[in-house]
Parts: sequence; structure tokens; C-alpha cells
Amino acid sequence: MNEYLKQYIELQKPFRETEGDPNSVRALYTFKEKLEQSEDKQAKEVLVDVYDLLDFKKDAYELLCKIGNHSDKKTLKRLGTLKDYAENWGNRYALPKPKTPEEKQKEKERQAQLSLPTFRYHPNPLETGAFEESADGVACDCCGKTTHIFYTAPFYAVEDIEFVFGRLMINVLPFPGALFTSILPLHKSMIRFTRARPSPLPSDSRDLSP
Repeated sequence: MNEYLKQYIELQKPFRETEGDPNSVRALYTFKEKLEQSEDKQAKEVLVDVYDLLDFKKDAYELLCKIGNHSDKKTLKRLGTLKDYAENWGNRYALPKPKTPEEKQKEKERQAQLSLPTFRYHPNPLETGAFEESADGVACDCCGKTTHIFYTAPFYAVEDIEFVFGRLMINVLPFPGALFTSILPLHKSMIRFTRARPSPLPSDSRDLSP
């Protein structure tokens, strides 16, 4: 057993035992970045496992296609499994790298400077990608105001909506992944929500727990 594989086994154990607590995920990210810098084939083989564990399915599939032994039945079987995930999920459900307490504090201060509303059940909309920034600014399709912070997560509406001013979302974004399913004008009394969740994530395709 090479050192890369040994370290992967040591790192995946606390990750599974804690169901992916921030410290275990950060450790895997540090290991991932180390493997990505290496040209060693053994390092790249383990990197496939790390990508898979963190749900970077597209990256895992593409790397295994590049370095895998295509005459090996186990490799071909794994490629088939990863291909399905890569085509349907890509890297969309990859675990994000948890922020350190210092990074969280800086993000909180930054959100305060941007005058971003506080959402009780969705406290980090920039981090989750529900909101985005634009240096040039965009025009809100609902109120017409120019804003540099705007809502871009999926929603359904009668009108074709591309950008929504963050302030219009206050008190109407009850949980991450909420979708609009009503009509304009945008008002909390006229909107109803539904949860949008991906299918449950399976464990990675190569469990090396001892």
C-alpha cells in the first residue's frame, strides 16, 4: 500500500464517522490540493478516490478516463458508474470547502458592508450561490432598481425573471433551495414555496474503510 492510499484511508475514516464534519472535509481538501500538484501516477489514482468521496463526480470520471486501465474490468465498471453521475450531476453536488472561523467573520463583515439582508434560515446566500455579485450592476426585473447583489437561484414565475433585487427577498426566502411558484409582482403574500432537493447522495464508489 502506497503512502497516498494510506493517507486517504486515514482521512476518509473520520469523514465517514462524523458524516462529513467541517474539520474532516477541510482535511480532505488539503489532501486533494496536494495530490493535484503531484505528477505521480499513484497520487492521481488516489485523487480519483478523493474526488469521488467529495462528490466531484465529473472530475473523478475525467481523471479515471485519463489514467485508468481500460482493460481492467473493475476500472471499466467504476467508469460506468462515474459516467452516469458525471453526465447527470457533474460537480454540482460537490461538498464545498468549509470556511475557517476567521474566514466566516470576514464574510460576515463583507455581507454587512454590502448591505445584504439577513435571512434567518439561509444565512450565507453568497456562499451557497443563491446570490451573486456584479461589479457593473444589473437591473432588477421586479422593481427596476440597479443592484450589485442579486438572487439567481432557480424559481418559477409567470414572467421571465433573470435578476431579483436582494432586498425584495427579505422574509420570503424561508429555506435553502426554495423555488418561487407564483406570479408577479413579487410580494411575500403572493408567493408560495416548495423544496427542491437532489436525490440522496450515495456513498462514493470505492469504500476503503478497514
